[in-house]
Amino acid sequence: MRVEHDGEYALVASQGGAPTHPVWYYNLLADPDSVSIQDGPEPFDVTVREAQDEERAPGDASCRGVPSVRPVPIED
Repeated sequence: MRVEHDGEYALVASQGGAPTHPVWYYNLLADPDSVSIQDGPEPFDVTVREAQDEERAPGDASCRGVPSVRPVPIED
């Protein structure tokens, strides 16, 4: 699931309550500088990092042990 607010994104690696994380989460962490997001007509490159506790909204799935990554746009 992706969440966008004021141009900032969070990618929540939920797998419907499964005890393991989705494979794509590990793929992002394995190569965090080779990620593109498309939210609109054109994709854009980002680098990703794991979200810190203070970035997680209270009650949000990422507070309940579901990992979340934050994509950061790569400036030209």
